[in-house]
Amino acid sequence: MKKIILLLILLIAVSGCVKQAEEISEENGLPAEQKVQLIVKTQIKVSATGMEMIISPSKDNVVKGIITITVTKAPTDTGMVAFAIIGPGIESIEKTGPNLGFDGDGSDGWSFEFDTNTYPNNIYSIATIAFPSITPGGGAPPLGALQAKIEIRNEEFSPVESPLITAPYKIMSGSCKNPLKSIEEAKRAHATAIGVNIISGSTNEEDGAAIWEPPEKAARGCAKLIALAHENSFGTVLTTGLANEEQFIVKNFNRDKFIQTNKEMIKAYASFAQQNKVSMFTIANEIDSFAGIRTVQAVDRTKLTYDISKEFIAEARKAYGGKIIIGLAGVEADEVGVSHYYPFEGANIICFSANAMPDDTIEANLQLIRNLTIIMKEIGQKVGIQEVMLCEISILPSEIQVDPTDTEAWVKMQREQQALFNTASYKKNRDEFFHRFLIEVAPELSGMTLAPSGGPFSLKEDELSESTFIEDLDNWK
Repeated sequence: MKKIILLLILLIAVSGCVKQAEEISEENGLPAEQKVQLIVKTQIKVSATGMEMIISPSKDNVVKGIITITVTKAPTDTGMVAFAIIGPGIESIEKTGPNLGFDGDGSDGWSFEFDTNTYPNNIYSIATIAFPSITPGGGAPPLGALQAKIEIRNEEFSPVESPLITAPYKIMSGSCKNPLKSIEEAKRAHATAIGVNIISGSTNEEDGAAIWEPPEKAARGCAKLIALAHENSFGTVLTTGLANEEQFIVKNFNRDKFIQTNKEMIKAYASFAQQNKVSMFTIANEIDSFAGIRTVQAVDRTKLTYDISKEFIAEARKAYGGKIIIGLAGVEADEVGVSHYYPFEGANIICFSANAMPDDTIEANLQLIRNLTIIMKEIGQKVGIQEVMLCEISILPSEIQVDPTDTEAWVKMQREQQALFNTASYKKNRDEFFHRFLIEVAPELSGMTLAPSGGPFSLKEDELSESTFIEDLDNWK
């Protein structure tokens, strides 16, 4: 990656459609102040040996909204082009790698759409890096790189009051990197709310402490997405969580540090939710899995779950006055009677998941969700929670057999067998399942997330599935 940095600091000659000022004669009868017109650039164009990049639209070097970064000329043997932004408040590209994204298919040109709303107004540099046909960072040096200076100048915005939304909540997952696109997708899906999921840090593998970044850094672009959602009559749901390396193990678990650092993170993001007038805030998503953190030593899972749910909600209530959601990764029937296991004091909604169900057992899957719904409602009645939401479903093609808790196997399945999701048999079973689910089971729920990460509600595959799904969704009252 250091070789990338060296290439990025090469001198780059900025050229473009700069036109000389045109003088207008006095015979034209124009006022003196209009005698000179400046034709501004509508794109930024830079080039160096073997590469050329265009950023558009722009006004001189000022950009706003969604822009397109296009590499119109790349070195021979380029197999992938990476895109990055460099500037104030952004970690070094040497540490993060290309932080905007990649284009691995040059058949239609090398380009990337960038929603500038995800970064504060300021001066930045956009970089493009050409790689051979291998994964970036895999050892081979880049073939070339370009860099161009831009000024992001979007309209300033203030937090907008959330509209009042009631059950059933139809939540479409949004992207803080693409706020404008997220709004359009939510409209197309006829959603009532937009979900904002923030990965704010990771878990310390030594003691289990939360290592997290403040909202102003980790939630860049999310405030804009939330404000736009409210302006467009959508409610909002904010969820925060931690990510870890695959198969991580906490070597010397420190219970107090684990709880205290996570409480600090929850309070910071609860304040962010309050400041931005978020409709609903999720505390400790999948709390029962969260409590079962992988450690070398034995952990009292029941007691830890109790402490997490009670203390996290209390901490959030210090800063947030809206509806609080608490998530469960899955609950067995025999856990319902353990009332002290669920001290959801102050939570308003239980959100549960039903993952990795084979698509060819439609009736069995529907019955599983019916049973889970009943269990969640019983838990809710015990602790005073009236609303139960389904936060995630993952339907797998029948040919795939994988344990969803086995991270390595799950990733391998996604990479090697993705084609199965495009087979006619899978689509037929999937569409039948969701049609029956929305008619037979959804009326028992207070809400549902329509597009979880990697989940089933992808409305981009075919128009027939999309139209049928939206019709069923509209009938869910």
